[in-house]
Amino acid sequence: MDHTTQDWIKESCFQVAEQLGAVAFVVDKSRKIDANTANILAILNTNEEKQASNFINELLLVIPKSDWDHFWRSRKSCYQLDEILVNEQLVNLILVSLEDGTAIGFLLLDDLQTSRLEKEYLYLLEESNLTHNFKEIISQSESYLDILKQVEQVADADTTVLIKGETGSGKELLARAIHNFSNRRKHPLFKINCAATTVSALESSLFGHEKGAFVGAFEQKIGYFELANGATLLLDEVGELPLEFQGRLLRVLQEGSFERIGGSEPIKSDLRIIATTNKDLEQMMRAGKFRQDLYYRLNVFPIHSIPLRERRDDIPLLVKYFKKKYAKKMGKQNPKVSSTDIRHLMRYDFPGNVRELENIIERAVILTKGEQLNLKAVIPDYKLRVDENGHSQVFLSFEEMQRRYIIKALEKAQWRVSGKYSAAELLDLNPKTLTSKMRKLNINRKELIKD
Repeated sequence: MDHTTQDWIKESCFQVAEQLGAVAFVVDKSRKIDANTANILAILNTNEEKQASNFINELLLVIPKSDWDHFWRSRKSCYQLDEILVNEQLVNLILVSLEDGTAIGFLLLDDLQTSRLEKEYLYLLEESNLTHNFKEIISQSESYLDILKQVEQVADADTTVLIKGETGSGKELLARAIHNFSNRRKHPLFKINCAATTVSALESSLFGHEKGAFVGAFEQKIGYFELANGATLLLDEVGELPLEFQGRLLRVLQEGSFERIGGSEPIKSDLRIIATTNKDLEQMMRAGKFRQDLYYRLNVFPIHSIPLRERRDDIPLLVKYFKKKYAKKMGKQNPKVSSTDIRHLMRYDFPGNVRELENIIERAVILTKGEQLNLKAVIPDYKLRVDENGHSQVFLSFEEMQRRYIIKALEKAQWRVSGKYSAAELLDLNPKTLTSKMRKLNINRKELIKD
C-alpha cells in the first residue's frame, strides 16, 4: 500500500471519528502520537491541551508490553481495550496497524459507537484495498469504483463475463483484473482478437488442428481452447465473430468439449471465458447478425466499461500518469501541465477514450522541449463544436482528420497496407504513398492495437 493510500485512510479515519464525536489519533511504535486534541478535550471536559496529550500517553501505557510488542509485529492487526474508566465515563480504545509503521487509534465512549466505527473502518479498508489492488487501472472516480467492485465480486465465481464498452475504454484491463483476482491467476490470460482474423484462421487458432487436416497443416497444432485448460480465455471484440462460426463457439460453451480440425476425439477443457465488445450485441441479435443463444451464454455477468467522458475527474490523474510514463521512456524531464490545458481536456469528450488521451499525451511529450507540456502542438484548435449526438468535440486539424481516416481504413482492411482488399485499395492510394503518409502521421499498428 503506497503513501497516498495510507494518507487517504488516515484522513478518512479522522473524518469518521469527528462525525461520531470520537477521537482518532496516529501513533508509532515509540508511542509518539498525533491526535485531534479538541475531541480529547471534549471527552475530558477540560481546556488543558497538555492534559489531553498526557491522557492518551497514559492510556497507551495501560496496554501490557507483551501485547504492545505483538501488535507491532503483526501486520494488519487490531487491538482493543474495553471499558476503561475516565472521568467517570467508560472509554473504549481500538488500535489498528497500518503498513507504513504507524497505527490508527480510536477512542470511543460507548459500545454502539465502537460497533459503528468498526463497520465504517472496515469499509474504508475495503475501498482502499480496491484502489490498491487494481495496479494497472488509474482512477479516482466514484462511478468507476462501482465497476471495480463488480470485477472483484465476479473474479472468483468462475462465471462467464461480458465486458461492454466503447473502443479505448479499458475493457481488456478489466478482463485482466478479473483473471488476476481469480483462482486461475497462476496461469496466463490467453487472448484472441476476434476482429483480426478469418474464419479458417479463427478455427485453427481456437480449436487447433491435426497434422494433414488441410493443405499446409504440416504438424499438429494446439488451439487456445486446449491451451487455456485451467486458465482464462479472452475473446476480444466478440461482436466481430462471423455468424457461421458462432454456432461452433456456442457448442464449446455448452458442452465444455471440442475436436481439433481433422480430429475425431472430443477434448475436454476447463476454461473460463471473458468476452469484450464495443458493439450493441442486442441490436445485432435483432438484426440476425448475432445468435441469441450465444448472447445469453456470454451475457451471464455483464460489466459496462464507462467512457472517459463519464469519469472526467480521472482526466487530470491520467494526464499526470501518462506524461510521467512517456517522459521517463524518452529520457526527458517530467513536464508540467497548465491548469488551462487541463480545463480544455476536461471539456473534450474523447471519442477514443483513455487510449486517445494516452496518444495525445505521448505526442505532446515528444514535441515538448521546455518544462511545459506542449499540448497546443497536439490539439492546435481548442474551439469546441457539438456533434450529432450532442457531444462536444475539438475541431480537428486537417492532418489529424487524415490520420483518423487512414486508421479507420487500415482497421477495416485488417491492417493490410497493399494488395487486394487492402487499405491502399480502399483509399485509392498507391501503397508507397500510403506507407509514406503512415510514417509522417505516426501511425503505428503496435501502438494502436491495445486496449
